[in-house]
Amino acid sequence: PEDKVLDHIIPMVANAQSNIRFLAFSFTDYPLAKAMIDRSVAGVDVAGVYEKTGSETESAELKTFVCAHVPVRQDGNPKFLHDKVIVIDNRIVISGSFNFSSNATDNNDENVIVIDNPEIASLYMQEFAKVWSIATDPDPAKLPACQ
Repeated sequence: PEDKVLDHIIPMVANAQSNIRFLAFSFTDYPLAKAMIDRSVAGVDVAGVYEKTGSETESAELKTFVCAHVPVRQDGNPKFLHDKVIVIDNRIVISGSFNFSSNATDNNDENVIVIDNPEIASLYMQEFAKVWSIATDPDPAKLPACQ
């Protein structure tokens, strides 16, 4: 946690020019969500898939994306989606054990690798497309109301 991982990830997200994709087991960090939403508002194509379990809780940022009209889905496979991946501009891959959460940021020793390689990013984008294709739109009735 002493490395302040999000202090490195958020600027990369904030510099996205064309697209951002994410796959997340747990995504409860509002500043990271806000950085992605800000890029979406600026015209960057943003989309993500959450593990269904826990994604409808008050602390999950799924509702934040839904309320901001950023396309997000919940995993449709019967097992856990345990990914922690962000792909930026079809070339930068951020991956590791790091959940996008304050607990990972403040309390855990995690690992994160950043790879700047379009060929590797393409493989992650193929996986994203596969996961997206079986994912489902969240049920707004199960989420806290947008404000």
